[in-house]
Amino acid sequence: MIRSRYTHRVKLKKILAGGLACILLAAGPGTAAALAGENVSREEASSMNAEMTEPAGDPAQVQDPAPAQDPAPAPAPSQPDPAPSQDPAPSQGETPSGQDPAPADPSGGEDLGGTGDVSQPSDTPGETGDPASQEDPQPGTGEEPGTETPAEEEIPEQTQEKDKKNERVEDEHELEQADLATGRNEDLFAGMTITSLPVVHVDYRFYHVDCDYSMARFRIYVREDRDDNARIVGTIPVGGLMYVLEDLGDWSYVESGDVRGFARTSSIYNCDQTARKLEEAEKQVGSAEQVLSPLALLIQIREAYVPEFGSLCLPPEENEALTFTKATGRATAEKEYAFAREEIQIREGMGDGQEAVGKLAQGGVCYILTREKDGYVFVESGDVRGFVREEALVTGSEAVKKAVQGGNFETAEKLMDPLDNKALFHTILSVKNGDKSSGKRQTLIELARQCLGHAYIWGGIDPFGYGADCSGFVQTLYKCLGIQLPRVAQDQAYYSGGIKIPVADAAPGDLIFFARNGYIYHVAMCYDNNEGAPTTIEALGRNYGICYYHSAGRDTIWALRILE
Repeated sequence: MIRSRYTHRVKLKKILAGGLACILLAAGPGTAAALAGENVSREEASSMNAEMTEPAGDPAQVQDPAPAQDPAPAPAPSQPDPAPSQDPAPSQGETPSGQDPAPADPSGGEDLGGTGDVSQPSDTPGETGDPASQEDPQPGTGEEPGTETPAEEEIPEQTQEKDKKNERVEDEHELEQADLATGRNEDLFAGMTITSLPVVHVDYRFYHVDCDYSMARFRIYVREDRDDNARIVGTIPVGGLMYVLEDLGDWSYVESGDVRGFARTSSIYNCDQTARKLEEAEKQVGSAEQVLSPLALLIQIREAYVPEFGSLCLPPEENEALTFTKATGRATAEKEYAFAREEIQIREGMGDGQEAVGKLAQGGVCYILTREKDGYVFVESGDVRGFVREEALVTGSEAVKKAVQGGNFETAEKLMDPLDNKALFHTILSVKNGDKSSGKRQTLIELARQCLGHAYIWGGIDPFGYGADCSGFVQTLYKCLGIQLPRVAQDQAYYSGGIKIPVADAAPGDLIFFARNGYIYHVAMCYDNNEGAPTTIEALGRNYGICYYHSAGRDTIWALRILE
């Protein structure tokens, strides 16, 4: 009787297993085979247990094991789908509105995020979701779904696709549009005038501006940056005189004697308060009834009322804030003539071992700007500035007599680019004013350098922080100078406030445009120009960010000069 019950139960289980196998065959042969093998192994184990210990009770009350349940669904593939080869951003030109899109993957590569957790195990041990069954598949049955790895031949294809993408240099979105265009670059020049301009020399000199004196409310620490923790470049005593060269809100950029840097605006008297202080000083020196030049008056005021101008705490050439603006309230230096007794070297520092920055021929002229220790003087001759021994020069009345006689006096020959000369800004004084537009060019380049290494973000307009694309980069920099450019490269190339010039003539700060198939797809800023081969600073592309590059061998069409 017991054997009969067991036989019927075995037959019932075989019938159920057969029905389940049919269902699984319809769902998928791999899953059916795997579960069928598992069911057989369970049946054999159950038979062995039944032979050793017979179950008691009514067969109808005996519950079947897990095979009677619906199988767990196959897990998601262990490898996520590859990211699309195209960027998710639209490819219809740059964003005209100037709004930044959603943040992109900061790595600049494909998005490897999947749609779910592919390694999450099933709740029922032994089912196909069990990690153990995935890691160790049954021999001869192949690996379970969800543990397949891509075929080896697919990996080189992915690598080739990535390499192909890395070959792209400029903005991928705009370059794709250029590749699809059907025009010709020659068509862009129809009715266009490209003007060759004289060579622009970068002027290191400071330009003089008319501005009112201000006074220090209390002792001021002038700093290298707009930060209370920045280095102190100099101090200004209580009542000390200074020029406010630029009002920046909470901070002001000031100049007091040789000190140039940032001071808290709250520590400075405004113009009206300063005027009242100066009136008091005028009464003290008894100059109310005298006719004095402004400079003579200020000298008397300084002697009677103001202890001194600012005092340096840092050599000017080490002060990074020195050239924040090339404006100065100080007058240019008076010409103190000097002539070389014989050919001399003008050096970067005081000492015969210092590097030569220029060479002055016998009889050549220079101007003494400051006198230093140990018999050295700091001189300027043409674009050369540096130190020489005063004994090597004809100075004083003899030099004045020679200057009055006149002649074609030769200036120094440059042996080093002035901007590479560490002694260039030993003093900002010069015998002539600088060019204001040249100051703007240098300011533009300095602003661009602050953006180096920041991200390329298609549609972005924040090169100082979040990121920018090529046209957003140059638009924001020019906006800092008060010049509003159009938003996209195609419109910037035709900006009416500039002059189109050959790319070979581009000067620092000029814009260089790129076109393919008659489509303008990129803009860069000229950083330097060496014999007609400009180097650039630009928002180059997603894999590069904002960086230095070059213009040679690329799709350049023309440059645009906006600054004077």
